[in-house]
Formats: sequence, C-alpha cells, structure tokens
Amino acid sequence: MLENARLLEEERLKRVIEEELRLARSIQQSLLPSVLPTQGWLLAAGSSVASRAVGGDYFDVTEVNPDCWSAVVVDVSGKGVAAALLASLLEGALLATTDRPEVLAMRIERLNRFLIGRTGGEKYATVFCCLLGRDGRLSYVNAAHCPRWWFAPKGRWRRLTPPPCRWV
Repeated sequence: MLENARLLEEERLKRVIEEELRLARSIQQSLLPSVLPTQGWLLAAGSSVASRAVGGDYFDVTEVNPDCWSAVVVDVSGKGVAAALLASLLEGALLATTDRPEVLAMRIERLNRFLIGRTGGEKYATVFCCLLGRDGRLSYVNAAHCPRWWFAPKGRWRRLTPPPCRWV
C-alpha cells in the first residue's frame, strides 16, 4: 500500500512538471514572431524548434521605421526552463530598437554587462543584431554568435566579416 502511494505521488509530480514545461514552451513560442515581412522591400523567413521541451533560442524581425528593419538572433547557453527564461529577458531588452547603429552597439554592451552582473557569468547568450536600411546599408553587432552570411537578390552572397569590437 505504501509503495502504491509513493508511485501515485511520483506520477502526480511528473504531471505537474510536464504541465510547467508545456506552459514554459508556450510562453517561449509566444516570444517568436507570429508574422514576418513577406511583402515590400524586405522579405524574411525563420523558425525555431527546441531540441527539448523548452530551449533558449530566439529570433525576431521588427520594423523600426518605413526605411529600416531590425533583426536579432539569440542562442542562450543550455536548454530547458532556465534558458527559456533568459531568452525571455533578452527579448524584452532587445524589443525597443533604434535606427542608429552606434546606439545598437551601446545597447548590446550594456546588456552584456547586465547579464554578467546577474548571472555571474554562469549563463550566457550569443547575439547577432542588425539594422538593414532600405538603401541596402547593413549595420550589425555580432556578440560571439557564429559567422553570418548575407544573401542578396539574384543569388549574390558573402560572409559578413566581424566589425571591430571593444571588450567590456
């Protein structure tokens, strides 16, 4: 009888954890853009599939003004609820954007200092954030993310070289 009670309690706890993970995944998925630009001078596509129930990947494409779009790709270290929570924090920090490249770089530097202060360096994220103007000008900050590629109309492409960086 005691063994059955213990097994029932384990099953109940397992269901509670599964429900919490389902809710966390739902919140994480709600952070991803529901609509990406499919008309006009900028077309974008993207998807994110977590390797577990919840992950720490995040991306967004946002219109800053009629002549400028912002795009961000984030990969938080680790998986699970902690990574999803950090991705959520980053989404909030990167939501308000600018069309000024120098402000973008300063924002990423401040975000870096904030994360180090809050996590003690135990959790981290790689971030690629860019501004694309209607005139074709691209400004970006690559904070330890894998190298980016630029694909243009008519099959043109090139690898983006890292911009000069400052260590904080």
